[in-house]
Amino acid sequence: MIAAGMLCIAAAGLPTPAASDGSAGDGSAGDASAKDGAADVGQGGDAGGTDGPLAVVTALFDAMRAGDGAAVRPLVMEGASLNRVMADGRRRAGSFETWANWVDRQDAGAADERIFNVRVDRFGPLASVWAPFKLYFNGELATCGVNHFILNETDAGWRIVHGIDTPHAGDCATFNPDP
Repeated sequence: MIAAGMLCIAAAGLPTPAASDGSAGDGSAGDASAKDGAADVGQGGDAGGTDGPLAVVTALFDAMRAGDGAAVRPLVMEGASLNRVMADGRRRAGSFETWANWVDRQDAGAADERIFNVRVDRFGPLASVWAPFKLYFNGELATCGVNHFILNETDAGWRIVHGIDTPHAGDCATFNPDP
């Protein structure tokens, strides 16, 4: 999920959060459409309308684009993890709180993670959002990969419980995995 991009940003010499990761997407802000323009929703799922799992993930990236970590915090459960699977298979552990702190230090529009070919699977109060991404930093394509979010429906609405991502090692300009 948001975690993927920060390691690639560091490799590109861009500013990164301390002990955190970030991720990105392709398309316009909040673009969560499949190749044919329709949301790709898994069996038992529903893209969630304006308050469903996909809306929460979209709001997460909108908050990042705005440089507003305070808007990130209500979207995630307290203590929610944000991890990254490295190219060699190792897992780098992080948290959404650390990431939200990094978001707070960004100028509005500096970090723009765009998701595409999104897949939402839902069963009762559990949902999964699989979202390839491209991350732009200060207008330049910095990294790409795949985010995966696990969400829980609570009395307060859908909240992210866990996020994990992995970067793509190839050409981000042509990166376009099928869901």
